[in-house]
Amino acid sequence: MRIRIDASIPDTAVVQYIQIDSTGVGSWSGQHKYIYSPQTRVRYETYPGLDYVLNIPENTLSVKQQWGISTGIEHLFTPTAKWTPNIYFAYKYIIQ
Repeated sequence: MRIRIDASIPDTAVVQYIQIDSTGVGSWSGQHKYIYSPQTRVRYETYPGLDYVLNIPENTLSVKQQWGISTGIEHLFTPTAKWTPNIYFAYKYIIQ
């Protein structure tokens, strides 16, 4: 996911929290969602049934970086599935 090129987000924006909506086709349970920050070299995660990413260091991570997004599913009840993440960044910035 590239948000570096989104001119509407200020370059100085920092993350307050991240939400990952788990929409898709198929049937599964026990889904963990992950987002990787190259800035900290850490993969942050959610737990099944939770859409908010845990342990994000508030007001530290730059919004404009190339985030890596993935998922892990414990039980798949259909032969195939397709997961389409919707990711929401709450951010703030200081006008200088």
